[in-house]
Amino acid sequence: MSTGQLEIREQPHLPLRRQVDICADGIQHRLFRSMTTLVVVVLAVAFLMNVLTESVIVRSCKHGVNAQLDRMREVTNFISLTDARGQAATVESLRLRIAAARAGSPSEALLRGWTRMAPQSYSQLRKECKAATRIAGWLGSLKLSQRRVLFGDTRMDDDLGRLSDPDQWSGFQAKLAKTTSVQAPRDLAAVVSGYRDLNRRLTEALESFQQANRTLGEMRSGKLRKWFAESHEDSARAKALTAFLVDHHIELTDPQLASLTAEAHRLENIDAVFRAVSAGEVRQAWEDKYTERLSLDMAIGHLASESGDGEWIAQQVTPAVRAAGLDAEQLPPLARYVQHMRRAEDLKTTLDAEYGAEEGVGTNVFWLVVVSMIVCIVGITNAMLVSVLERFREIATMKCLGAMDGFIATQFLLEAAFLGLVGGVIGVVLGVVIGLGRMLVSFGAWVGDFFPIQDLLIVAGVSIVTGLILTIVASIYPAFRAARMLPMEAMRVE
Repeated sequence: MSTGQLEIREQPHLPLRRQVDICADGIQHRLFRSMTTLVVVVLAVAFLMNVLTESVIVRSCKHGVNAQLDRMREVTNFISLTDARGQAATVESLRLRIAAARAGSPSEALLRGWTRMAPQSYSQLRKECKAATRIAGWLGSLKLSQRRVLFGDTRMDDDLGRLSDPDQWSGFQAKLAKTTSVQAPRDLAAVVSGYRDLNRRLTEALESFQQANRTLGEMRSGKLRKWFAESHEDSARAKALTAFLVDHHIELTDPQLASLTAEAHRLENIDAVFRAVSAGEVRQAWEDKYTERLSLDMAIGHLASESGDGEWIAQQVTPAVRAAGLDAEQLPPLARYVQHMRRAEDLKTTLDAEYGAEEGVGTNVFWLVVVSMIVCIVGITNAMLVSVLERFREIATMKCLGAMDGFIATQFLLEAAFLGLVGGVIGVVLGVVIGLGRMLVSFGAWVGDFFPIQDLLIVAGVSIVTGLILTIVASIYPAFRAARMLPMEAMRVE
């Protein structure tokens, strides 16, 4: 006898693999509608990847070329510090020198030794000098109209010193809060508050620096560089040079000393080549042969290419360079080194002019990327909602056959995730091709020299994940709407 009770059995659950297969079949049958969503994802991810690709390549080129120039100029920077008449004669110039000295470089070892500071104290001083130099640069970059509003005038004499006065600082803060066109660095207040103490410590360090510098006597830059050059691959001279430096509170490691002596030796050889090429006899012989003036750049170019003209120039200058201890076969490598150094300087100038000191994605580009991501979400949501409207009968049929709300929602989210993953991969490839092509046009072979493969892989992964997240987030509302749809209402839709 029937009891009149309705028996509800547990609904069957399809395994995830089967759900993925059903989702893939659905995408295949609705290929055109899926392509609309896919294109939106590809364009958004390609734009993001293009921006990130250019950002990491520019950053890599900046770091790479700065490191090369630092190595090329290290001996010059080091020796210029030993000249009491040089740039480290004021507190400000000493601050700039400490801020510019590369960590672990010979110049840093000299500055630390001559300022008579413990490593930890010098490290803190260097950190504060770098911050003060950065803030001073920001203050110096203000437009005249902005300076007139913030300072009341357009003078540019020790802005940090002026702001360290409490009255000046309070007035500056009040005006800065009302000036929306000026974005101050986050650590501006901290640097200003500690600027007087920094100057006091720099003044004490400058006295020690100048005292140590004066003990060098007549050993100035020309003689010292020559001594460094002569110590290259000469252990006896290297030991004497090391003892001399230790006596003057300059303690260099063996790699630092080897690097300095090698670079000094190369610079001495380059100077010898320059003098030989610039000699009147060589230039006159060139004019007699080609009826044109021989410039130094032209001669270096011919020597570097080892062309017929380069061989002729090498023959002309061989007697002069032999007197400096050089052979003719050493001329092409030296000429190529000079060309490489000049190209590196040109690249640094270009990078500074186009991108400034800012690293990473700039503020304007960042917000442009954010807006493009929002547009992407809106586009995907719209495409998925249209897909829901087109599939009313399909959804109703699946529900009548026993499909639960979770199954319907999972189908839409799986479809979105699949399209996001595929679109992300395609967008990454497209973005890398566009960004890399533009960088190659701008910087040429330098991109290959400093190619940031690891950074590119990281940003590629970030871009793919971003595309995946965008599509899933944009599909949550359409999936929820499809899952909550009543079967009878969907069946009545024409």
